[in-house]
This record gives sequence, structure tokens and C-alpha cells, in this order.
Amino acid sequence: MTSEPGETRPLVHSAEDSKESTKQDYDIADAIQATEHLYIYRKPGAASRYALLFTIFNCCIGSGLLAIPKVVSVSGFVVAACYNVISFTFCTYCFLLMAEVNYHGNFASTRELARNLYGKAFMWSVDISVLACILPITYISISADYIRTSLITLANLTVLDSQMWKVVFKVIIAAGVIFPLTIPRSISALNIVSSFAVVFVILAFVMLNVRFFGWFTTGNLNGQHHVAPPIPWYPESTKYITDIISYYTIFFTLYSLHASITPIQFDITGSPRYRARSMKLTILIILPIVTIIYAAAAIEGSLMFNRNCPDPSVTDCIPVNSNILLSFAGDTIISVVMFLYSIVILTSFPVMLYPIRANILAWFKIDKNTRRGYGFFILIGFILTVVCATLAILIPNIDKVLSIMGNIFGVIIFQLFPLMVVYKLPLLKKNSIGDVLEEKLKRALHEQSLGVKQSNIDGVEFGTAPVKDESGNELDGESGIKKKSRKSRKDSAKSINILRENEISIRYRTMDLSKAHHKPNICIRIMFYTTATILVLFNASAAVCEVVLLFRKT
Repeated sequence: MTSEPGETRPLVHSAEDSKESTKQDYDIADAIQATEHLYIYRKPGAASRYALLFTIFNCCIGSGLLAIPKVVSVSGFVVAACYNVISFTFCTYCFLLMAEVNYHGNFASTRELARNLYGKAFMWSVDISVLACILPITYISISADYIRTSLITLANLTVLDSQMWKVVFKVIIAAGVIFPLTIPRSISALNIVSSFAVVFVILAFVMLNVRFFGWFTTGNLNGQHHVAPPIPWYPESTKYITDIISYYTIFFTLYSLHASITPIQFDITGSPRYRARSMKLTILIILPIVTIIYAAAAIEGSLMFNRNCPDPSVTDCIPVNSNILLSFAGDTIISVVMFLYSIVILTSFPVMLYPIRANILAWFKIDKNTRRGYGFFILIGFILTVVCATLAILIPNIDKVLSIMGNIFGVIIFQLFPLMVVYKLPLLKKNSIGDVLEEKLKRALHEQSLGVKQSNIDGVEFGTAPVKDESGNELDGESGIKKKSRKSRKDSAKSINILRENEISIRYRTMDLSKAHHKPNICIRIMFYTTATILVLFNASAAVCEVVLLFRKT
């Protein structure tokens, strides 16, 4: 029997499961039925597997690689190792369980996941946390400093080394280059260029290795003999305790998959179970590789450069910079790398700004395709560019930018969000959409193996049957538009896509579990609240230290 659009289909099918669902711990009687959704199965290919590896790697590698040597040098190897073990263990464990959450809920976005499990208030808090943490403040600092340093080295413009020119370059970059790039509605061309950002990050890592082993074998660094500084096993002094505590959240930001894992998993081709398995396997492959890269950069930078140089007359003291490439003063090859990297960073800024503007417009229900909406689109881009440029001038060190934004806004998305999502995993398992889709998909694939060319039964459709939208209106086979009334694509946004060969569409309904009663056993609750309390206290301590450091410097 074909599922009607208005029909409510329970996700728990057997009588035994129905009895279990009425238990006090999983009472969903007050849950709200959500709208009907459509899942389309496509057979996965080998190229998609490599694309997934690259996507996850791209999410985890960023400007943190440039800042981590300074962070580890100040903190010491022992403290940094403890921070990294905690963040790596927590992130890996939560990411694997989030992949399972996405399987059972089949969520399309982080906003949908947050709204479905905890309601609008939690969704808004996650939104604000994500947008604040991805605000590309460091992009202005990196691009301006790289271009200025490259000109000093390549064109011998030593006058640009003054503090005034550091500020002037950031203003010029923000007003003259970045803001004009935020004006176009479409960022497809910029998106292609910005995709090379990870290439230059890896190139920077390669150059760091080349320079490290060159110095290790010859003793020469930046054109002069450089004696190895003391190995920074521990913090140099107790006066750096506030810096060390403030660096706590940076290690969680190194694995920036928290807001991306849900939409990435949803876009993977294949069955729901295949999606989950692919995501878990990719996480287990990429996270250790990324950790090794971060550790290598941190160790090499800490062993090569000095923590600080209080006496400027000492020529053999080369301080580690918050942007590691800037420590290689006068290096021509690295200057070329910095200049090329700055171009990619400039084009990446509007790409990073795009989802922030899209969310802000969505909050106020503004359409950027209208004349008035496009004006707001440009205005929001201008305001965000000014905010980023101002913060980049006030806080020039990218390690401090990462720690400040992470400590103030990151506690929700980097720590509480994955923890709270995993907390409701048992409830999702009891009402698993993934299991329903797997069961129907298995039945459809079995029918296809028996030679059935076309079917449209119980919400499962494959073959070349007439495609209909949610209201039952037949759509044109080529354009996907309702035949009798020439409906625009904008108005038919809810229409079903035309099925291609070997595609299978399955209709399903989700449940709003934000009001569902969920009370796990006492051990799980104790573990959850204890972990959440510890994370919040650590983050609050780090935030307080950031405030102390800001007042101390002013």
C-alpha cells in the first residue's frame, strides 16, 4: 500500500517493540510528528570514498597547524600531550557515536539534529557557537602578515616591518580586497580556489620539515648558525599559567568536525548503514594522521625556535611566532609559499563568511535573491568584515584568536553538543529511521534482483514510474515541474527529484524527540553530568584566564 502524504506511519513496527517503547525511560507519547522526508539511494563509487577522505582531512587541517608550535612551546610537551590525549580521545569517541546518531536519525544538517533532539533553544545556541567559531578573523591576520613579510623579503621593503604598517596592511586587505569579494551572491568560483587552502597548509608543513631537518644536520637556520634551545618539557615559568590554561580549548578545535559530520554523512551515497560505516572508518583513519601532523609541527617548531627572547641584542635567539612561517625571517622559498597561500586565504574569507550570512538571513527570513535582501546580504558582509578586521588588529596573534573564540563560544559546539547528542542515542535507537530505511531498501534491492523493473509500494519507489510531488501532482519527466500548471522551480522546492537508473526513493517520517521523556540508568546519568560539569569548569577557567590576559596586556 502506498503511503499517503498525510498518513502517520509509526517507526516502531512490531508488537514487542511497541511494548518496549512505552517504558518509562523511553516514553515518546508527547513527541511531535515532523514532516515527511525523502531518502534517495544511489550506489556508492570508489571516487566517493576518496572524496570523503579528502573532505574530512580538509575539515581537520587549518590555521591551527600554523599556531600549534607556539602553543606547545609555551605549554611544554607534557602539558600539551595531556591536552591532546584528552581532546583526541573525547573527539574520536564522540565522532564515532555521532555517526551512529546520524544513522538512526538520518539528519541532513546540524541544525536539524539539534532541533530534533533538544528543541529550538538548543538549536539557536549551537548556531551561534558555530558561527562565532568559524568567523574567519585569523584569515585577515594571516593574509596581511604573509603579503607584508613576502614584500619585505622578496622586494627588500624593510620599511614595512614597522608596527604601523602591520595595522595598515590589515586595513588595506580588509577594505580593498576582502570586502569586494564578499559582494557577489555566488561563491562557486571562489570555492574552487579556496579548496586549494589545504594544499598550501600541507606545503607549509612540508617546508617546516625541510627547514627542520636542514637545521638539524647543518646547524644553520635563517642564514645563520643557531644553537638548539632547551627542550620545552614543562612550562618555563609559573607566570605562564594563565596562558597554559587558556590554550585548553585550542586542542578541541584542531579536530573541527563537530558541525560538519552530520551534513557530510548525509551526502554520502549508499545505504544508511554504509554511510555510517564509511564515516566511522574515515574518522579512524584521518584523526590519527592529523594528530601525527600536528604533533610533528609542534615538536619541530618547539625544538627549533626559542620560547622568548628577552634580550634583543642576542642574535642567536629566534623566537617562535604564533604563525610558525613568520619565524623564518628572510627565507625566500617560504616567502613565496606565504605569498601564494595568502591569495588562497583571501578567496577563502568570503567562502567562510557565506554560511554565516546565510544563517543570519535565515534567522530574519530574508531572501538574498530579492533587491532588498541582496542589500542586507552586502550589509551583513560589510559588518562582519569590519568586525573581523578590528579583532585581527586588536588581537594579532592567531593562537590567541583561536583560544579566545574557542573558550568563549566553543564550549557548546566543541564539547557540550557532541556529548548531549550522544546522550540521546538510546532514544534514537528505539525509534531508528536508519533501521526502517535499511529494511525497505533491502526489500527493494531484492525485488530488483528478481527482475522487477518498476515499483511504488509502501513509500518505496524505483523504475521509470511517473514522478509525483508530496501533494500527489504528476511532474514532467524532464523538467520536474507539474504538468498542468507551469510551476516554477522555486515554488516546487518540495517536489521529488526525478529518479535516475538504479536509484531508489523511500519516503519516511521523523519524530521530534525534543519533548520525549528520556531517563537512562543512574550510571549513564552520573557519567554524563560529571563529564559535562568537568568540561564546562575547564572551559570557564580558560575563559577567565583569557580575560585576565587581555586586561594584563592593556
